[in-house]
Amino acid sequence: MRDVQESIGMDAHGEFHFFRDFMLHFIPLVLVAIIAVVVRLGSQKYLRTERRKMRERNIISQEKRVIQTDLAIHAMDALLVADICRTEYPLCADPKLRQSLFKGLLKSLSRVRRVYDQVRFLDDSGREMVRVNRKQDLSRVVGTDNLQDKSSRPYFVEAIHAPHGEVIVSPFDLNIEHGELERPIKPMIRFSTPVDDPMGKRMGVVVLNYLGRKLIDTIRELAVSGEGDIYLANKEGYWLIGPTPEMEWGFMLGNETTGHLRHRFPELWDRIGQQQEGQVILDRTLFTFARMTPVPDSSYSQGSYPRLKESEDWVLISSVPLHVMGHEYAMIGIPLGVIAFIGLGIVAWMWTSARYREHLAVARLVYSATRDGLTNLYNRAHFVRCMDREIERALRYDRSLSLILFDIDHFKKINDTYGHDRGDEVLRMLAVNVLENCRDQDVPGRVGGEEFAVLLPETDREQAAAMAERLRQSVEKLEVRLGLEDVVRFTISVGVTAMDQDREGVTFQLLYTRADALMYRAKEGGRNRVVVG
Repeated sequence: MRDVQESIGMDAHGEFHFFRDFMLHFIPLVLVAIIAVVVRLGSQKYLRTERRKMRERNIISQEKRVIQTDLAIHAMDALLVADICRTEYPLCADPKLRQSLFKGLLKSLSRVRRVYDQVRFLDDSGREMVRVNRKQDLSRVVGTDNLQDKSSRPYFVEAIHAPHGEVIVSPFDLNIEHGELERPIKPMIRFSTPVDDPMGKRMGVVVLNYLGRKLIDTIRELAVSGEGDIYLANKEGYWLIGPTPEMEWGFMLGNETTGHLRHRFPELWDRIGQQQEGQVILDRTLFTFARMTPVPDSSYSQGSYPRLKESEDWVLISSVPLHVMGHEYAMIGIPLGVIAFIGLGIVAWMWTSARYREHLAVARLVYSATRDGLTNLYNRAHFVRCMDREIERALRYDRSLSLILFDIDHFKKINDTYGHDRGDEVLRMLAVNVLENCRDQDVPGRVGGEEFAVLLPETDREQAAAMAERLRQSVEKLEVRLGLEDVVRFTISVGVTAMDQDREGVTFQLLYTRADALMYRAKEGGRNRVVVG
C-alpha cells in the first residue's frame, strides 16, 4: 500500500500533495494560457475580418474604375467616328460619299475592335444609312433593303438633341431585334453621339452596340483576386450578374420576383436604398456594395474622359462568407499551450515536420491517383471527373466545349516489332508532343492503352478541328529513336466532336462515344486523318 501511495504522491493523512501542488501551479498557468490564446485569436479574427473588409472595398473600387474606364474607351470610339466625319466634311457633304465613308470606317472599327455587335450611322431623321453587323468574328455591311427606321429609339432621340461631343450611354439590357428579344440572350450597352458638320449642322447619330458579355467577363475576371463572388444589379435592383444565371435579367425575361435582389437579400437591398456605398454582415456573409454610374468620380482626371450622359446607375456587390475558424484557432492554441507550459519547441517542430510529411504523402497520393504513371498525362478516372466538371460549366454559362479522341495507328505492330519497352517510349514521346500542342486550360489524358484524349474548354468545333489537325501533322513528323539506327515513325487517327446547339442530356459518355465513333471512321477512311462530327 505504501508503494502505491508514494507512486501517486499520497502522504500518511491520505492527502494527494503532489497532485495538489501540481494543480495549484498548473491551473493558473492554464487559465493564463487560455486567456492569452483567446485574446490573441480574438484579435486575429478581428484583424482578419478587417483585412477582408479592406480588400473587398479595394476590389469594388477597382471594379468601378475598370468599368468606367472601359465605358469611356468605347465612348471615345463613338466620338472618333463623329470627329472623322466632321474633319472629312468635304467628303461627307455628299450623301453617297458620306455613306461610302461610313461603310469603310464602321466596318474597320467593327473588325479591329471586335467588341461591337453592331455599329451604325443614322441620318438626322433616324433612318439607318449604314449598319455593320459582327457575327462569328466576321464584320458584314448590311444591305440597303435591310436598313431600319430607328427614329423612335431612346438612344437616337437623346443623341440627336444632345450637345456636340456628348455620348449617351444606354441602360444595360438585352438586345431586341424586330420587336422581339434576341435568343440566345445578348446583353447590350449602346453608345450614341451626334455627328455635326464644321458649321454645327446636325447630320445624324453614330450608334455602337457594345457586347455586354465582354464587360461581364471582365468583371468576373477581376473578382478572382477576392475571396468571394461579385454581383451587379441595376438601379431598380434586378440582377445583371447574379448568384445564378436563372436570376439574371429578370426584368426582361418575365422573372420580376426571383430576379430581384430583395428576393435573395432583402436586408441588403434595404441597406443599399439607404446608403451610396457600405458594408454589412448578414448571415455570416460580408457584403460590400457601391452604387456607380458610367461617369467617373470627380476625383479622377476628367481631362482623359469624354463627356458621358448615363441613362441609369448600377450597384456593384461583393459577397464573402465568413467561415468559422474554430478548428484553425485550436490548431494554433494547442502548440501555444504546449510551448507555454513545457517549452516544447522541438515537439512543435516534430509536429510541423509530421504535418509536412503527411501533406507530402497526400500530395504524392493525389498525383499518383490522377496521373498516368507512364505518360504523365491525366489518367482516365481523373479525366472523366474533369470532363464532367467542364460539361457542367459549359451548360451553366453557355460556353463552347470540344473533345478530341485519338490513338496510335498500328501500335500493336510497333510492340511486336520493337518490344513493349520501346512501345512505352513511343507513348511517352507522344505524350510530350501532346503537351506541347495543348494550351494551359486544355485537359490532356491517357484514357486507354494507346488511346488519348484532349478536352478543350471555351473551344468550338472549328477551333478544335484546327487544333486536331495541327496535332496530327506534328505527330506525323515525329521521330522516335530507339537505338543508334532504329527510328520509329507513326501516325494517329483522330475524332473531334463538340457540344451541339441541343445541349440537353449531354454527358461524358455521350461525347466520348461520339468522338470514339468518329475516330474509328478515321481509321476506316485510311488512318492518319481527322474526322469531325
